[in-house]
Amino acid sequence: MSGMGYGTLYVNGINVDPSRRLDPGWTTYTQRVLYVSYDITQFLKGHSTNCIGVQLGLGFYTNEQWGGGVPAPAPEVFGPPPRLLLQVNIVLSDYTTMNITSDTTWLGREGAHRKDNMYMGTIYDTRAERYNWSTAGFTDPYSLWLNASLIESPLTSPTGQLTYQSMDPIRISPYALHIATSASRTGYKSMPPGVIGGNVMDGGVFNATPLASQQVPTYDISQNIAGYCTLTITGRKGMTVSSRHAELLNKPGVDGIKYQGLNSANYQIISASDDFIIQGDPHEILTPLFTYHGFRYISVYANYINIESVVCAAIHSETTLIGNFTSSSLILNQIQHNILWSQLSNIMSILTDCSQRQERRGWLGDAALSVDAALFNFDLYGLYVNFLRNIADVQHEDGSIPDTAPYSVGGYVADPSWAHAYPEITWRIYQHYNDTAIVKQHYAGIQAWVDYLTSRAQQSGLANMYFAYGDWETPANYPVTNSSLVSAFSYLSDMMTMPVVAWLKQRWRLLLIILTPLILLPLPIIINNSQGRCGYIVVILSVYWISEAIPLAVTSLLPLILFPMAGVLTAEDVAPHYFNDIIVLFFGSLAFGCAVETVNLHHRIALLVLSWVGTTTKWIMAGMMGTTAFLSMWMNNTASTSIMLPVVLAIVHELDVFSENSLDSQQDNIQTTVNINGAFDSTNTEGADENKTGQIAHTTQNIELVKPETSVVVNTRLKLLCCKRQKVEHSNTYKKQHDELKKGFLLAIAYSSSIGGLSSLVGTAPNIYLKGFVDSEYNGTGFRVNFLNFLLFALPTGILMLVVCWIWLQLCYNKKELFQCHYSAERHKAQIKLKAILTKQYKDLGRPKWSELVVAGIFVLLIVLWITREFSSRTGWSMIFQRKHISDGTVAIFCGILPLILPASNPFNRRHDWKYEPIVKWNDLAHHVSWGALILLGAGLALASAFQKSKLSDSVAQALGFVSHIPRAAAIMIIVVISGFFTEVTSNTSTATIFFPVLNSVATSSGIHPAFLLLPCTLAVSLAFMLPIATPPNSIVFASGALRVIDMIKTGIFNITLSK
Repeated sequence: MSGMGYGTLYVNGINVDPSRRLDPGWTTYTQRVLYVSYDITQFLKGHSTNCIGVQLGLGFYTNEQWGGGVPAPAPEVFGPPPRLLLQVNIVLSDYTTMNITSDTTWLGREGAHRKDNMYMGTIYDTRAERYNWSTAGFTDPYSLWLNASLIESPLTSPTGQLTYQSMDPIRISPYALHIATSASRTGYKSMPPGVIGGNVMDGGVFNATPLASQQVPTYDISQNIAGYCTLTITGRKGMTVSSRHAELLNKPGVDGIKYQGLNSANYQIISASDDFIIQGDPHEILTPLFTYHGFRYISVYANYINIESVVCAAIHSETTLIGNFTSSSLILNQIQHNILWSQLSNIMSILTDCSQRQERRGWLGDAALSVDAALFNFDLYGLYVNFLRNIADVQHEDGSIPDTAPYSVGGYVADPSWAHAYPEITWRIYQHYNDTAIVKQHYAGIQAWVDYLTSRAQQSGLANMYFAYGDWETPANYPVTNSSLVSAFSYLSDMMTMPVVAWLKQRWRLLLIILTPLILLPLPIIINNSQGRCGYIVVILSVYWISEAIPLAVTSLLPLILFPMAGVLTAEDVAPHYFNDIIVLFFGSLAFGCAVETVNLHHRIALLVLSWVGTTTKWIMAGMMGTTAFLSMWMNNTASTSIMLPVVLAIVHELDVFSENSLDSQQDNIQTTVNINGAFDSTNTEGADENKTGQIAHTTQNIELVKPETSVVVNTRLKLLCCKRQKVEHSNTYKKQHDELKKGFLLAIAYSSSIGGLSSLVGTAPNIYLKGFVDSEYNGTGFRVNFLNFLLFALPTGILMLVVCWIWLQLCYNKKELFQCHYSAERHKAQIKLKAILTKQYKDLGRPKWSELVVAGIFVLLIVLWITREFSSRTGWSMIFQRKHISDGTVAIFCGILPLILPASNPFNRRHDWKYEPIVKWNDLAHHVSWGALILLGAGLALASAFQKSKLSDSVAQALGFVSHIPRAAAIMIIVVISGFFTEVTSNTSTATIFFPVLNSVATSSGIHPAFLLLPCTLAVSLAFMLPIATPPNSIVFASGALRVIDMIKTGIFNITLSK
C-alpha cells in the first residue's frame, strides 16, 4: 500500500498497526514513492464478509503543508487530493489466487479529519466519524460518497521508482524505541543522578502534570519531545477544544508579561495547535492522526468541559538505543541526555533540522554534523541508507546537490558544508556497519559532487569559494569567519574522504597485487633454492586466490609463467597439467550437465525430488545432500557434483518461483494511482470478478472511497501489497534471503559430494591411491586395504559428518526454519498447497520428449560405466581393452559427446520434414562450460607437480620428524591439519601423492603403524571446504557464479575444524 502523503490501513474495523504513524516516508515524489506491506491474516474472518479501508492524510505530498509566510514549496511538491495505490493479494480456499486493486469502482468521502497540517496541526470534527466505517455491512445515509478518479502517476521522472520502504517506520511511543541488551551493544541503562528531563527508559509516554496559576489549563510533560497529546474530556456536542503546544513558558514580570503562559516565539509563524469539534460523548478521546509537534508544554482552550487526562507520546522512526555514556560530570550527562532526545525528535523517515517550527526539512548540514553521534547512540542503518537514496534522487546531472533532501527549500546548489553530508554519511555508515556495499552504491554520486566542487574551486580559487551560509549561527561577540574558507574546508574534507572511499571500492586490489610479491620477496632470497622459490610462488598465488584481487582464472594461469621463470618447472612440465585426464573428466561431466539442462531433464528431476523429500527447505537440502553423497560413493565427486548441480539450481529456482507467488512474497503489478481509498467485501467464490453495487466503507481525509461488493471466501493467508506505476525496485531483503539460500544449497552439494566420496574406496582418487600405495609397500604383510574394511572405517564417519554439515549449513543459511519443529496447521496447509502446485507443474511438463529420454538413458549409462569400469585389478569391463588405457575421463568424454552427436528428435518417425539436429549444439556447450574453472583445476595440478619436483615435500617430511616424540593422538591431529591445509591450495590427489610417502617414512621411523597416519590423511585431503581450487566439487559450484571465495571460507572453516 502506498498512501500519498500518508495512509492508515483498517481491516474489519481494526487498525492493522496502530503504532505506525506518518507512513510511508517522505521522498521526492517525482523520482521515488515508497510503499509498505502488511500481513492482515489475523484480522480476517474465515467464511465471512471482510472489509478493508484506508484513511489518507496530506503529508508532505501537498503544498497545503506550507502556510502563510512559510517558504514556497519546491516544484516537486504536489497539491491535494491525497492518493492511494493499493493491492490485496488473496489465496482462495482452492489455492487459486486473485487480486483486488484500488480503481474507480472504489467509493470515498470526506472524513472527520477536516484538515491536517504538519505545522499548523489538525482540525478534527469527531461528529463526522463513522465508527464502523471499515466493517462489512456498514451503511451511511448521511454522507456523500463519490467514485474515485484516476490521476496520473507522480513518478514523472524517466527513472521514477516505486520502492519498498525497507527502513523501520515511524511509530508512536512506547513502540518506537527499543533498548539493546546484548553484551557488546548495551543501551542506556539508567538516568544519571541530577539530570533533568524525561527518562528514555520510560518508553516515551508522559502523563502531563497541570501547572498552577494559569489562566488557561496548562500542562508540563517535563521533557521536550516530538509527538502529540491525547485528551480525554467530557463536554457538550459541537464545542471546540483547542490544544496549543510550546517548548517554553513566559516569565511573569518580564516585558510587561503578567502570566506564565506559553511562549511560542521560537515557533515563528506556525501555530502548532490541534482543534477538535467534539461529539459530546462522556470520556471522549481526542487524538490527532497526521501531524506532530515539538513541545514540552500544552494548553487546552475550551469552556465548560471537564479535562480528565492529558497523555502525550513521542513519535519518531523506530530504532534501538545501543549507546551508553555517563560520566562524573553532571553537565556532560545533561548534554548527553539532551542529545538523545534531540536525535529522537528529528528522525521522521528523514533527518530533520528541528521538530517545532516551520522547518522540519531534510537539511543536509544538520545531518552531516550529527551522523557520527547518532550512529553511536542508535541503530539507524535503514534510516541513513534511505536518506542517502533521497540525496541521490535530487542530484543533478552535473553532480550538484541541493541543501535539502527531499528538496523543498534552500538552494539547489547546496553550500559545500551542507552537501558534505553525502560523502560524510556514506563514510560513517561504512565505519559503523562495515558496509562496503553502500560505498560502491554511492561512489559515482559522491565523485560527481566532488568533481562539481572542483570545477567551481578552479574557477574561483579556495579563498573565494562560493558559499550560502558559511559558519552558520556564529556565537555572539565572536568574529565572523570568512565563509569562503568554511566552504573550502568542507571541499577539502570531501577531497580527503574520496581517496579512502575509492580505496574501499577498487584501489586496494592494485595495491595488494603489487605489495604481495614485494613483501614476500625475502623468502626466495633467504631460501635460495627451488624449494624457497616454489614456496614463494605458492604463497603469492594463495593470496591472489583468497582475495580475488585478480580474477581466479587469470591467477590460475600464472603458474605457466612463474614456475618456468623461477626455474622450478619447465614450460613443457607445467602445460600438460592444464589438460590431463582429470581435466578431461571435469570437462566431460560439464558437457553432460549441459545436455541435462538443454533438454530440461533437471527440471523434471527437481520436481520429482521436491515432491519426494517434502516442501520445507531444510528437508529438501537434506534430501539433496543424501542423494549427492550416495552418488559420490560410487562415482567420482566431480561427476556427482556436475550431475546434481543443475538439479539443485532448478530446485532453488522452484523455491524462488513459489516464494514469489506464495503468501510470504511481495508481488508487483502495473496499476494506476487512485486519489482515494476504499473497502471491499467478500462472501463467496462465485462471481469473484463481477462488480456489484453493495455496502460501503470509507476513509477519512478529503474524499472517502468504498469498493463495491466483491464475493470471495478467504480461509487461508492473505497479504496486502502495493502495486507499481513505472519501474519497481524490489526489496533487497527478499533478494538477499534467496541469494543466501542459494549459496547454502550450492555448498551443500560440494560438501556432501566430498563427504560421500571419502566413504567408499572408489569414491575419490586419494582413496584409490591409498589402496595402490598400501598394496605396493605392504604386499604380504597383513596390512591391506579392501572395499569392505575401508567401508567399515569410512562410512560411519561420513554419515556423521554429513549430518553435522547439514546442521551447520542450516545455521548459516536457513536458521529460522531449522528450529520450526512444532506442528503448525497453517504451515501444514502451505506445504499441502506447495505439493499440489509441484504436482501440477510436473503434469504441465507433459510426457518426456525423445531428447529427454535419450539424455536420461545416457545418464544411466554413465553411472553404470563408471561403477563397473573396474571392480578390482582384474575385473571390470575396462579389462576388455588394454589395461589402464580406459579411465573415468574416457567414460565422461564418451557420454559427454553423445548429446553432441545424437539427434534431438526421433529419427524413426515417418514425418517427411524431419531433419537432423543434435541434442546439444557446440556453440551452446561452449557458452555453458566454465573454462575458468578448468584452468583453475589445472593450476592446482601444476602446483602439486611443483611441490614434488622442487623437493618441497621432502622439507615438509623433515619438519614432521618431531611427531615421534609426542603422543600418537596429537601426532595424528598435526598430520591431519597440515595435510588439510595443503589440500586447500592443491588438489586432493596431489596432496595424497605428496604426503603418503612422507607419512610412510615418518611412521616407519617413529614406530607408528602406518594406518594411524595414512587413513586420517586420506580422509583429510578429501575434506577441503574453503577454497575453489581445493577440490573439483568446490570448483564446479564456484563456477556457478553465485559464490564468492569469502563465502566458502566462512562456511568451510567450521567443517574443516570439525573434520580435523
